[in-house]
Amino acid sequence: MEIFQVPALQSEVNRLNIQVLDMAYAKLDKRWRNGGFYTTFTRIYMVRSGSAMIRCEGQEVLLLPGNIYIIPAGVMFEFCCDGEMEKFFYHINVPRYNQYDIFDGCKKCIILHNRAKEIEKTVAYCQENTVSAAIALKEQLYRLVLQAIRAGGIEPGDIENYSNPIKIAVSYIHSQLNANLTIEAIAQRVGLTPLALQKHFRQEIGIPLRRYINDQLMIAAEQALWRKNLSVSQISEQLGFCDQFYFSRRFKQHFGISPTAYRKRIFT
Repeated sequence: MEIFQVPALQSEVNRLNIQVLDMAYAKLDKRWRNGGFYTTFTRIYMVRSGSAMIRCEGQEVLLLPGNIYIIPAGVMFEFCCDGEMEKFFYHINVPRYNQYDIFDGCKKCIILHNRAKEIEKTVAYCQENTVSAAIALKEQLYRLVLQAIRAGGIEPGDIENYSNPIKIAVSYIHSQLNANLTIEAIAQRVGLTPLALQKHFRQEIGIPLRRYINDQLMIAAEQALWRKNLSVSQISEQLGFCDQFYFSRRFKQHFGISPTAYRKRIFT
């Protein structure tokens, strides 16, 4: 008898988790319209009836009944409905080890055609309010993500094999994430000079360390906006910004709109 261990794959199976930021059934009308913003999460629209129009990075897509549409994280996104539409939607994040969404970098809407039966099953599950229904929806999400990756020609690549200092750095950044986090503090934690850390980080992660910290800070800010019990001022304080106005300026530089305006948009 032989047993072949696959520790890297086992670790990735345990680590990978689809985070559901929001899910709901929506009946939309002409008030469903907005333009010119992007999110760091991926949207899944399951259209049941009616129609609407979205635009992803200039690509116009007509939303039609029976189809499932995946709008990747990071695309410039607009939408409008000139009549009525019913859909079930997920807002999800599928974080890779570096914490960027697995769809980040895909610049087109991915369409899964002829899924009316699957959409009806989803609606039925959402009316059950049972553990079995939750497991069924979770299974569906993983299957949809895999199908979207293949349909969109996305190549996630091999499991990331970062060096120990970079693994420690990434973990430390997310455990200590705030506006006052410095490269010097991270370098001290991993036992490298700041210059050496920045060099290795860019080589392995693919972007400068300062940009990575800012990106993760803005992702945290965006996710905090989903928690309606936190005001913009409280989010600013929680993330270590000196005041709400500086936080709002940094947020607008990243997303193109203020945190207050962003909060009004993300729940559609």
